[in-house]
Amino acid sequence: MKGRSSFDFGGNRIVRQSEPMRIGKHQWRLTLYRSPYHDHRLVGYEWRRTDGRPIRRNCPGGIYWLDGSTWMRDEDWPSYNHNDGEWGGMPRTLRKLWERCPWAH
Repeated sequence: MKGRSSFDFGGNRIVRQSEPMRIGKHQWRLTLYRSPYHDHRLVGYEWRRTDGRPIRRNCPGGIYWLDGSTWMRDEDWPSYNHNDGEWGGMPRTLRKLWERCPWAH
């Protein structure tokens, strides 16, 4: 169950992706990609549910449900907070995934 990458959108070109790592009830992976708006490579995390159940997403236009196999961007993580220092409101176990991928450093 590979699933579509959230980094496929917006003209981004995926350079490399890690193997998924299970953290709690979710799978996480690290993605190295190139944006059409930047000259350098960018790194981001993606997540999805391990049980494939639908994901509820709140948006300004309302609530909608996504297929559980869809890879979501780290910014879509329910407790994501870009002001939360090193972890950004995401699981601290992601450090293990980061260390497992020297190509992303």
